[in-house]
Amino acid sequence: MDKIFITNIPMMGDKLEPKIYKSVKDYGIDTNMETRFPIIPVIKAKAIEDDEVKVITVRYDNEDSAKNLEMFKHELVFAGIKKATIVDIVEPENQEDITGIQMFLDVLKNVDNHVDVYACVTYGTKVMSMMMMHLLDSLAYLKDNVKVQGVYYGEVRRENSEDREGENYFYDISNLVFLNHAIKNIADLKVSDPEEFLNKLIKE
Repeated sequence: MDKIFITNIPMMGDKLEPKIYKSVKDYGIDTNMETRFPIIPVIKAKAIEDDEVKVITVRYDNEDSAKNLEMFKHELVFAGIKKATIVDIVEPENQEDITGIQMFLDVLKNVDNHVDVYACVTYGTKVMSMMMMHLLDSLAYLKDNVKVQGVYYGEVRRENSEDREGENYFYDISNLVFLNHAIKNIADLKVSDPEEFLNKLIKE
């Protein structure tokens, strides 16, 4: 199955430094590489040679985000990912709800049917993060045979406004998307105590 990778591009300027992210669990992804973008080791691990690979970058119309997009492209090539098609989604730099909705629609129309989706939510404003999680939750209902296979977050721990050296962690947070699916399914079942049902489901 073909694969689509989605990532927000940050507006950080000179502070966007490469990091080595340590996986908190074995996700089958080798993160032992310096990168500014945690989605890159995901692409490197998941993109098989014959796959059609599309990378959707999402950003605001901002000079720093444009520079960071070029760094992202450079890192892709440096990591040996040379055949990816990049679709750059650019929206006006504001936090209005209509901008977030338009961003949702623009990303949605670029997600094909019959694909596996991997996304990184490390960067972005709160509006972008909300948009991304709603999008990933909605793909199963709006697209044909689209499976969210991974949602990733790169954490940089900080103290006194400074990065803690070597304390950068890589997480797969896909269960947050699956949790919302479970809640919708429980609602459809119309059980007498949906909260208790959910707690039992999670414990299992």
